[in-house]
Amino acid sequence: MGTTGLRNGVLLGTVCALLACGSSEPKRAALSLGAVIDRTGPRATASWSQSIRLAADVANQGLLASMAYAGMKFEIALADSNSDPIEAVKHGREVFRENGAKALITDSSEDDIALNMLGYDADPENDLNVPLICMACTSPSINNPTATSSDPVRQEALRNSGKWNFRALMNSTPQANVLLQIATAQKGPTGVPGDSNRDGQFKIAVYYSADSFGSGFLQALKSAAAALNLMPSAIVEELPFDPKLNPDTYNWSADIDKLTDAINGTNPNSPLLDGKPDLIIDVAPPQFSAALMRVYLTSGGSVPFLHIHNFRSTSVLRQLGSELDGQEGTSHVLLDNGESGQVFASLLAAAQNGIAPAFEDSNSFDATNVLMLASLIAMKQSGLSDPGALTGSQIRDAIPRTSEPGGTIIRTGVDEFTKAANLIAAGSAINYEGASGPMDFDANGNVLNRLAHWQVTGGAFVDMARYDCVASVSCPLRP
Repeated sequence: MGTTGLRNGVLLGTVCALLACGSSEPKRAALSLGAVIDRTGPRATASWSQSIRLAADVANQGLLASMAYAGMKFEIALADSNSDPIEAVKHGREVFRENGAKALITDSSEDDIALNMLGYDADPENDLNVPLICMACTSPSINNPTATSSDPVRQEALRNSGKWNFRALMNSTPQANVLLQIATAQKGPTGVPGDSNRDGQFKIAVYYSADSFGSGFLQALKSAAAALNLMPSAIVEELPFDPKLNPDTYNWSADIDKLTDAINGTNPNSPLLDGKPDLIIDVAPPQFSAALMRVYLTSGGSVPFLHIHNFRSTSVLRQLGSELDGQEGTSHVLLDNGESGQVFASLLAAAQNGIAPAFEDSNSFDATNVLMLASLIAMKQSGLSDPGALTGSQIRDAIPRTSEPGGTIIRTGVDEFTKAANLIAAGSAINYEGASGPMDFDANGNVLNRLAHWQVTGGAFVDMARYDCVASVSCPLRP
């Protein structure tokens, strides 16, 4: 994307009409926020951009009615990461330099890590010094104070020692536990939980992308399997794939043979005879999962799959539709129960001509809201009236204060943003409850979410159960 595209800022359009934007609106001081997200690559979801823009449009209408901030507005500078860390860094720096972005919204784990690493390398000239908030990062290594890497710069970025990095989506560790809760919920005739093929053992095959996201999810699954304490112990086979492969030309059949032990009934990484897996878990971006499943379903594969959150993608449904009926998996909830989720869903559907929110739209919206609310808090704390005078570090330090325990609950919508702005101007604490759930950051910059167990029915993802990882790290099943 060139600089002209980046300077376009907020595109009001349908959303502005919905929110009754005024054509004679007086000029307002602008605060720019950047969003470096996949718009053309393997994770591209058009509604992410729309959700981010919607958040800014809602906030700008809310500010007009506020007591102290009617003279300012937020602008969004969008750039395409293409799910490529090199592209993400290039465009992240471009948004920072050319648009003066005070904070950045990121997408994938690798993109987020690459941008965060700029603040820890030996070159002070490339430091962004602005907070990052990732709306789709699930690697357990991110914001982990004990993370390790052979690259010392990457290790410091993962440990987030500068506290620049936040995320609006829970990491994969709780989801791995829930996946195995589902897989072992019933005992077969052998008495071993999860032993669906009746060979006296529980075995999963994990097909994962060889990057921070995939490797992190694999380790979470291995830890969850060990914690089951089964007799005999659960077996986890692992088969990595190159995240840079071409999904349209790759030989998926060869990998399917390995995953299902179709060749000789042995573990591809071990000569020991251990039988076929009870299920396969694919840890992959949507385009790869769709290509894999097309070949698998055509070949008549019989080992069941249990998919992760990336599979819950509009691009997967577009490619396979009702062929996926019966497929199951887990994801973070599409929308949290209650008013915040309902209001957001209504606003986004209206802005998209009736199209309902897709997966991670609510996280994109909430990430943007957090940055905007933090900006107002930072202005109040610093006694600033000009948003252009704000620094990235001031916004970073204010982010945890968007969800103060005991603060006034703030939900989604224009009136709620006005209420938040007025409370902040009065020096009162707020507690933002978002469309994706509570945005309560821990000391490392992480949040907790609720998870859904879904099934594809009639060519659509349908939630069958919810697991509440906000209430407890054990993620209990909820009605």
